Amino acid sequence: MYSGHKDIFVNEHTKILPNSPYGDGKAYCHNNSIELNEKYNWDIVSGVVFNHESAFRSKNFLFS
Repeated sequence: MYSGHKDIFVNEHTKILPNSPYGDGKAYCHNNSIELNEKYNWDIVSGVVFNHESAFRSKNFLFS
């Protein structure tokens, strides 16, 4: 959802700029949940999950 921001820290308030069908779908659902929540006062929640690094992760976590 936040593909266009390579040089800045990204959080849930950063402008959404998807660059793939997957990102487009995530952005569409996220925006619709906010819209329905505001329009009908429905209890809808959309979570944004970011990858993160950990000091406990080994150096070859993804690539060995």
